[in-house]
Amino acid sequence: INGGTIENTGTESKSYAICSLGGTVTINGGTITSASANAINKNSSIGGKMTLSVTGGTISSPNADAIVLGIGDTITVDGGTISSREGIAIKSNGDDGTATISGGTIKSDKTYAISGLDIILSGAPTIQGKNADIRLKSYASDWKNNKIAGKLTITDQLKITDGESSTKLYAPTPVFSADTDYTITKEDVSKLSFVDSTGNTYKYMSSYTTYTYTLQLDSSKNTITLKGTTS
Repeated sequence: INGGTIENTGTESKSYAICSLGGTVTINGGTITSASANAINKNSSIGGKMTLSVTGGTISSPNADAIVLGIGDTITVDGGTISSREGIAIKSNGDDGTATISGGTIKSDKTYAISGLDIILSGAPTIQGKNADIRLKSYASDWKNNKIAGKLTITDQLKITDGESSTKLYAPTPVFSADTDYTITKEDVSKLSFVDSTGNTYKYMSSYTTYTYTLQLDSSKNTITLKGTTS
């Protein structure tokens, strides 16, 4: 898709502008929007895997998610604008898949900008959600595949969450790693924060102790790790 407008004005929950059954979808320009449903949708249980590439254009849904991927799908974004007013800009149907983000604008006015995928970051993308910008996969053991793949420029603090409002007690957990040819700096980590689903500082409170969680740099392993400090 290099230009033009693809618009679904229907009121049904499946009034997608694009419904993929697998294969490759490349969007270099144009406007893709759905009034009531996801602008681009991939069903998790039907068809093969989808590879989606966005280099330009506008993909939006005011009342649903802008892009929904299925299990094992991949999306690459290095340009364009992906946005949702009421839903998530880029979401996984099955809490699985990979998003490689190096540019463009990904935005949600109501909830998370990106949810439920492995995130590979580089370049200077704009990622902005209301309470948290990125919701990682559901289980801490799945976070190890997040990666900073090159020089990353973040103008505002990037908020990361596991999507929980009631905080669980975590052991130190790697959140991001880095390619061997790139060193994560303290300045990078200072622009990242781990928050609960409401955007507040991530804490666990027992009757004896309060654990406050922050993202800390381990330069010897090139990882950013979620660690708790007691007070």
